Amino acid sequence: MQSICETRKISGNSMWVYTMQQDPDKREARFLRGCLSGISSETLEIGCGDGRLTTVIAEISENLTAADPSIQALQAARRHVGQSVEFLVGSGESLPFSAGTFDTVIFTLSLHHQDACKALKEAGRVSRDSGHTLILEPISDTLIGKLFSVLEDESWKYEIAKCAIETSRFEVIHAGAIKYRWVFADFQEITTYLFDYFSMKPDQKKIDIMADLLGESKGSKPISIEDIANYWLLQKI
Repeated sequence: MQSICETRKISGNSMWVYTMQQDPDKREARFLRGCLSGISSETLEIGCGDGRLTTVIAEISENLTAADPSIQALQAARRHVGQSVEFLVGSGESLPFSAGTFDTVIFTLSLHHQDACKALKEAGRVSRDSGHTLILEPISDTLIGKLFSVLEDESWKYEIAKCAIETSRFEVIHAGAIKYRWVFADFQEITTYLFDYFSMKPDQKKIDIMADLLGESKGSKPISIEDIANYWLLQKI
């Protein structure tokens, strides 16, 4: 997995090169290897994004299909992932696969971006008997979560996804949390990254709110921010 995300973002006549690192300690990668080893042969990843975690999943799974609704994200994933992976445009709400195609379905921080109940039903449909579904979801009350929420508060989406998991027809095998870090070069990289992520123009009032959230660490170089993702390992029953 590439721990250094070097992304070029063109805005007007300027180009910004990010050196932001998400999980440089590879804690997510270690978790995925420990969780999926031995159960992932035919695997479907839903919401692969730019392929940051797809690379790790591809090392574990014999055959991996990765889906994302963003064509741009899939293009980045193809560049980042060295292994042979089948990529397709789509979400978890309507999967173009026959019943019982996969032994493992993974939502990589993506369940809250879609109709969670419908996506989980689809995951169950395309899973084999006793197949597994692994869900990673962000939480809103970390510092990085609060920084994202300055531009868009998605905490209500996380709660809907959590409720869908708890009321689904899967058995919860294990649940917990993964702690990891984001490392930014400086405060300017944080604000530029966040506004680009949401495709928004910079807003000084919101930048000031971010500065207040960071407090004295705003002036640090680099800036390390802890994040937490919840996870659920489910089994089809």
